Amino acid sequence: MKMKFTKPGIIFLSLLLVACQMPTGPIATAPITDLPASQPLLEWPTKTQTLTIEASSSDLHILVYKEGRLARLGHNHVISVHNLRGSINLEPQISDSSVQIILPVDSFVVDEELLRVYYGDDFNTRLTSTQKAGTRENMLGPRLLDVDRFPFIEIRSTGITGKLPDLVFDLAVTVKDVTITIPVPVNMLVKDNRIHARGQFFLDQSAFNIKPFSILNGAIAVKDRLTVNFSLVTDQP
Repeated sequence: MKMKFTKPGIIFLSLLLVACQMPTGPIATAPITDLPASQPLLEWPTKTQTLTIEASSSDLHILVYKEGRLARLGHNHVISVHNLRGSINLEPQISDSSVQIILPVDSFVVDEELLRVYYGDDFNTRLTSTQKAGTRENMLGPRLLDVDRFPFIEIRSTGITGKLPDLVFDLAVTVKDVTITIPVPVNMLVKDNRIHARGQFFLDQSAFNIKPFSILNGAIAVKDRLTVNFSLVTDQP
């Protein structure tokens, strides 16, 4: 299951990452917590190997919330990232391992109906195709993500600590020309030579010098902080 967005006036956000937190709820595609408890949790691999992230089985969803005195006139949004790509490099020592992820900005989708239903009451208003297209146009435009100049968002790890299934990835995230590093707790299972990893973290648009959308002196605005849910699955080696 994957994503989409909404209209100039009440909306927008721009993306990607700042503080963090352990996962608190399921996400739309293949949640790790749904794996049977009886499944063996394998030890970390003892040989170096590189596993490719399987785009068709992986998801990254960004939840955008409204605020302000007239927030009732706005809408919350779900943005899905399609066609993410990357790899996880496994070394015998967890701390020597790494992950690289590329998010093609033009693959971002705004407010898919299935995802709005999935995420519940905060997203229960119906949006027109015109509203979704307007929001996406704003999001990708020069004042926000500026897709023509910066077609990709890059994420790479600078360190990994912990032991299965609870790890912490220090991630360097580059949006446009700004890079920040954040710690992200990740729940990871290794099963049948595949990795299943999921988590949730928060991000502030302002950390990337992006000003959240606001009109009428803040009466209708987008919250600076965004919520990111992710579920990653690697290909069979």
